[in-house]
Amino acid sequence: MSGILPRCHVFRIARRRGCSRSLSWTLYWRGFSPEAGHLAQALSSHGFSPLPSVPGLFYAEDPLTHEQVLLVLRTCRVELRIPYVIPPRDRSQAAVRLAHRVAQIAQTIPPFHHAP
Repeated sequence: MSGILPRCHVFRIARRRGCSRSLSWTLYWRGFSPEAGHLAQALSSHGFSPLPSVPGLFYAEDPLTHEQVLLVLRTCRVELRIPYVIPPRDRSQAAVRLAHRVAQIAQTIPPFHHAP
């Protein structure tokens, strides 16, 4: 597997370099970028529980699925973390589902910052 999955109109994801187990993925926004502070609040209001983090990062976990989202507040870069209990053959699809969930949450927080 190349680590890059098919694009959709809102984002694409790629397995993080050095992650041979397909547990860590990066979500790249396409055509817009939500404001990071608003995205962090929206993730919290949609069931993600904040985890201890360092300044400048928002780290949260879905308590039901144990999927995690790491958000770099300055750049709105989003990293997706898939639980290790997901079988290796299912991890890429789990990453796609989590990316779609994050993108749907992002679309609830207007206005988007459209890329040029």
